[in-house]
Amino acid sequence: MALRSPVKQTGWFEEHPDEEVEWVGQPSEKQMYGIIAGGIVIAVFGVLFPMFVDLIGKFELFAVVLAPFGVTVCVWGYARRELAYYVVTNQRVIVKTGIIGGDTEIRYEDADHIRVNQSPLARLLSVGDVVIYSSSPHQADIVFQTIEDTSDVKNRVQAHINGAKGEKSPAVNPDL
Repeated sequence: MALRSPVKQTGWFEEHPDEEVEWVGQPSEKQMYGIIAGGIVIAVFGVLFPMFVDLIGKFELFAVVLAPFGVTVCVWGYARRELAYYVVTNQRVIVKTGIIGGDTEIRYEDADHIRVNQSPLARLLSVGDVVIYSSSPHQADIVFQTIEDTSDVKNRVQAHINGAKGEKSPAVNPDL
């Protein structure tokens, strides 16, 4: 059964014949915690630092530069997340990033293997990266960065890779 998804209405996603979208995701909101916290710290430091320094006037430029930079970091982090889409279909995996950034895809017959990468902090936050490695040296690997349902995505993609290679694939458990 095809998944009803807003990704089909975005204009960049073109469904192939007999293709069904099985999973659509974006980077977790949890990835923004650090970016936004860092941006706020930079902005606040830029505003407050000149107030506590005895050399009034010499550090005003510091505030003029750091405060907007901190806000820019926050906006950039939010936009980066909102403009990234990860798509798993019954024929391929696709990553779309940015407004003018292109999309990258790997068809299952061109995929070599898949791996989940999680740092200790990512494991604590229940997020991770799913990396789909291409078997072609002329095709880029695909990374679904900081997603929450790594096991489900890995199982889905692995089943399709195994099917494309003619191997028996384990059943996909949607409850993982």
